[in-house]
Amino acid sequence: MSLKKRLVITIILMVLIPAALLLLIAGVMYSVFLLGGGAAPPPETIVLDDEFFAQALDPGSRIFRLAVIFVVCAIVILAASFVAGVTYISRKILPPMEELARAARRISAGELEFEILGSNISEISDLCGAFDEMRKRLRDNIAAELELERERNLMLAHISHDLRTPITSIQGYAEGLLDGVASTEEMRRRYLETIVAKSGSMQRMIEQLSDFSELELGRMAFDFRSLDIVKFLRAIGDDYRTDIESADASFSLSLPDEPVTVRLDPEKLGRVFSNILTNAIKYRSPERRLAIALSAERTPTGIHITVADNGKGVPPEDLERVFEGFYRADPARTGGTSGHGLGLAISRRIVLRHNGRIWMTARDGGGSEIHITLPKEGEDEDSDC
Repeated sequence: MSLKKRLVITIILMVLIPAALLLLIAGVMYSVFLLGGGAAPPPETIVLDDEFFAQALDPGSRIFRLAVIFVVCAIVILAASFVAGVTYISRKILPPMEELARAARRISAGELEFEILGSNISEISDLCGAFDEMRKRLRDNIAAELELERERNLMLAHISHDLRTPITSIQGYAEGLLDGVASTEEMRRRYLETIVAKSGSMQRMIEQLSDFSELELGRMAFDFRSLDIVKFLRAIGDDYRTDIESADASFSLSLPDEPVTVRLDPEKLGRVFSNILTNAIKYRSPERRLAIALSAERTPTGIHITVADNGKGVPPEDLERVFEGFYRADPARTGGTSGHGLGLAISRRIVLRHNGRIWMTARDGGGSEIHITLPKEGEDEDSDC
């Protein structure tokens, strides 16, 4: 019940109950003292004349004493009614307000793991609910900030580790050249090629870090165009077929016959498929010949693209984590294959900017499938992956 209704009902009862009691007392007093034993005439014969009022003002008269008793009873009843009404309202309002005050003090002290109880008064219950929702949001925001800080520290640790390794190698080979360790032309060339390769790895990592940061901050510029995604995928397949087959792997392409127009950035989306296909080659299984399949099918809202391989695959519990920055699978599964864990994280953010979805599933018998859905032009697919 609302506070307004409770107040109205309480005020009405504070008036009606005393009035009823006073009427009852007046009736009893009239019956006992005025009519009892014929001490007074019936009510219809009472005359309110000067004599009656003179008796009423006489302290020694019976009417005066009855009037005093009635006034005293009225004062006591009205006071009791007021006290009872105020006590009832205060007991309904004060406890939840005190609870809110205690909750505010606990929150200011940094304590957020508790529940704020409600009230049977709707306005106060709404206030308690809003206060408790604020507490939960504050708790969740603090937890998110702590998790973000943890991820930042982890990212810094990964960056430090990934940069330290090539820098150490470059420094070692450069010192070897300066100290004359590479005594032959062939050794010097091998040292220089290693330095170039390590510096190239660092350059690629720095570029990925830059892209990842720009995507996270929403600063990367996209050049969206209306293009046939089927034709785009066919060009991707043609571009990477040679590289895949050169790595002693088979490649198959299965695309729809009819065009599907999608708003996309060819360069950015091309990087997504470059990351996916490069990972498929990098994390191949030594137990079987690598096979990669790029396929797509039309959907009512756009197109569903699948890149499947029979490589090492990813543990089921890590299928979602592969799209996190700096994720690395168990070295026992990757065979020590190096990587910065940013490729799929960047890919996910690029696909999200295309209003699409990207996710990974495990294949029976080994390997994995990466799925991408993109909305056709005019559609707006939900981008929550």
